[in-house]
Parts: sequence; structure tokens; C-alpha cells
Amino acid sequence: MDSMNYAQVCLTLLLVSVSVPASADEIKDLVDQMTEGQKGLKSSKAAMDALTNQNQKDMKERDAYRVSFGELAMQKDAKEDAYWKNGPDRRLKATDEMVEEWNSQCAEGRATLSEAQRATCKESRARIEPVITAIRADVKREAEAFEKAEIAPIEAIQVKQQAQMEKLAVKIKERYAAWSEIKKRVDALRDDLEKVRIALVEACKKAKTAEEIKLCNSVGWDGARQDLPPL
Repeated sequence: MDSMNYAQVCLTLLLVSVSVPASADEIKDLVDQMTEGQKGLKSSKAAMDALTNQNQKDMKERDAYRVSFGELAMQKDAKEDAYWKNGPDRRLKATDEMVEEWNSQCAEGRATLSEAQRATCKESRARIEPVITAIRADVKREAEAFEKAEIAPIEAIQVKQQAQMEKLAVKIKERYAAWSEIKKRVDALRDDLEKVRIALVEACKKAKTAEEIKLCNSVGWDGARQDLPPL
């Protein structure tokens, strides 16, 4: 933030009276303030440009992470859809159908079942329940292995990408805050430079001595009299 401190110094230097100077010393004082102010302005603008350029780079990097994050999300969804459709969903559906069939025969009309029917239902439940439990356990175990092998690596990359995007967002926000503070100082510096310029224009309109004329022509501005003789 050296540029901001420099701009503050320049602002202090430029708090001068805009009355018309009556001597070469006073013109020199205005010229010096104009010169220092221009240096401070240039330095501050360079600092603003540096902050802007770095933010643009970080925003591009953040956008690249965001695009990759989205692509990985689609890749993850495609893997999961393909996995479940190619077996586990059908096996789980089969266990659901077993349960529904048993319920339709044994649970829904339980009050009207005969002793023989109840005995048959008890026997069929004892037969299918272990099968259903085993199928669901196998599906769960295989799904966990699939998630670990295929999905977890993708999510691990996404976690890192999200962390990087958040870090970049913080840096971008901090730089913008710094840029805004410098911008305020630059605006104030320009206002004070304009006051000095006006005072210098008035002073140089009345420049007569060689020293005064030399001073008025030493500044890179258009405020000097156009009819001044060459030095």
C-alpha cells in the first residue's frame, strides 16, 4: 500500500491557497506541488491497475474452477445413474415385489386367514425374509464400494476446488476494497491538482521574468500562456 501512503502525502502537500502568486518562489511552490501531485497520481493509478489486473487473473482462475466443478458434478451424476440402473435398482425392486406379494396374500386379509393359511404365510416369510435381507445387504455393500472407488475421488477434487474458489473470492474482495480506497484518494488528488492548476494558470498569465517563464514552461500541462517568448 506504498502508493496509498504516497497519495496521502501528496494530498497534504496540495492543501494550499489558490490565490495568485506574486513571486517566482510562489510559482515554484505551485509547480513543485503540481509535479509531486502528478507523481502521486501516477503511482496510485499504477497501484489500481495492478490490483485490477490481479483480480482479473483470479476471476479467470475462479471461473475455470467453477466450470470444472460443474463438469465433475455431471460426471458424478452420470456414473451414479449408470450404476444404479445397471443392476442394483432391479435387485432392490425384486425384494420390494417379494414383500408386496407376501403382504397381499398374508397381511392385508390377516383377520380372515385360516390356520392353514397362516401357517403357510409364516413358512413363506421365514423363507423369503433372509433372501430379502441378503440381497439388500449385498446391494448396500456393493454401493458403498462403488461410492468409495468411483464417486469419492471426484468429490475429493470438488472439495479442493471449492476451497480454492472461496480463497480466491476472499482475495478478490480484499483487493477491490483496497482499490476502492485508492480510488477515493485519486479522486481527491485530482480535485486538488485542479485547484493547483487553476492557480498556476492565473500565475503564469502574469509571468514576466525569465525565471517565472522558465518555471511555467517546466510543467507538462497546457496552462501556460501561448504567447510566451522561447527560452
